[in-house]
Amino acid sequence: MDTQNTFGRRDTSATPPIGHDVGPKTSRRGLIIVSTILVLLSAGYSVFWLNTADRVLRYLDEWKTHAIAPDLQITWRSVTTSGFPFSLKVTIENPTASDSRGLEWATERIDLHTRPWDWTTVTLRAPHTHKIVTADAATPQMFLIDTNSLDATFTIRADGLLSSDITASNVIIRDDQNQEVTMRTVLIKLEANPRASPVGRNRTGKVWYSIADIHSVMFSRLSLGERIDKMSGDIEIFGPLPQALTSTQLLPWRQAGGVVEVRSLGVLYGPLSLHTEGTLALDAALQPVGAFTAQILGFHESVDALQDAGQIGSGEAFTAKLVLGALAQTDPATGKSSMNIPVSIQDRTLYVGPLNLGEIPWVDWSE
Repeated sequence: MDTQNTFGRRDTSATPPIGHDVGPKTSRRGLIIVSTILVLLSAGYSVFWLNTADRVLRYLDEWKTHAIAPDLQITWRSVTTSGFPFSLKVTIENPTASDSRGLEWATERIDLHTRPWDWTTVTLRAPHTHKIVTADAATPQMFLIDTNSLDATFTIRADGLLSSDITASNVIIRDDQNQEVTMRTVLIKLEANPRASPVGRNRTGKVWYSIADIHSVMFSRLSLGERIDKMSGDIEIFGPLPQALTSTQLLPWRQAGGVVEVRSLGVLYGPLSLHTEGTLALDAALQPVGAFTAQILGFHESVDALQDAGQIGSGEAFTAKLVLGALAQTDPATGKSSMNIPVSIQDRTLYVGPLNLGEIPWVDWSE
C-alpha cells in the first residue's frame, strides 16, 4: 500500500513537467484560424480595390461620353489604374478636349491619385507640356505651357463645399510667334458651394490667386521693366452659382441679386504698387457694372521711369507729378504718398473719377 497516497497527497504522476508544450495542436489551430482570417480579409480588400478601380474607369468613360458641356469633345489614348493596395492612381495618356468654337487643349499625361476608401480628396498631377488653341476662328492662336510642376488637389466636404488648390512652378507660356511669359510660382485656390442658400449674404464661390516673378520682354513696352514682381487677387461670389457663363445661366444669378465682391486685386510692377477693391454686378442687359477704389503708390517713381524711357518729356513729367501730388495723401505711419482713385463702370462706360475713359466692349454671353 502506498503510504503517500494514504496520507492524502495528490498523485502527480500524470502531470507533465514545467515547460512542456501542453497544446501543440491548439496553437496550430489558432495560427490556422488567424491566417485564414487574414487571407479572407486580403482577398476581400483585393476585390474591393479592383471593384473601385473598375468603377473609376466606368465613371471616366461615362464622363467622357456625357461631358460637362454639350459641345465638348473629350478623348484619350488610354486609361490605366495602379497603386494597390493603399492608393488608387489613374493615368490618362494623351487626353484632349475641344469644342465647336475651335477651342482645343491637349497634354501628354494626367495622373490622378486618391484613396480607394475615400474619394473626397483627389490629387491631379500634370507636369508636362499643355497645348491650347484659342477659339478665335478668324486668327486662331496656339499657346504652349510648360511647367516643372503642376499639381491640383480637389476636395469635397460633407456640407457640399467644393474646393481646389492649384500650384505650379517655373511656368513658361509661349505663343506661335515665339513670345514668352515666365512665372516662377502660381498659386490658385477655388471654392464653390452649390448648396449654400442664395438668400442673404451667403458666399457661394471664391477665387484667390498669387502669381510671383512674372517676366516677359513684352512688358518693356510699358517702360517699367520686363518683370512684374507679383499679381494677386481675392474675389468672392454671392448668389446662386451659374453652371456656365451664358445668358440663360447668368440671368437667374442677376435676378437673385448675384454680385462679385473684389476684396483685393494687386499688382507690384517696378516702382508701381496698385491695389483695387470694389463690387461688380450685371445690369439688365447682362453687361458689367461696378464701383471700385484703386490705391496707387510709387507714382512719382513711375513718372520718372516713363521720362527716363523717353515716353514722356520733362514738361509732361513735371505736370504729372504736380497733378498727382495734389491728389495724393501721405500715410503718417510710413511717410509714403498714395492716391485713392474711384473707378466705375456704368452703361458700358469706364470712368476714373469724373473722367470718361471711353466705352468698354460689349460682352457676348451667347450659348
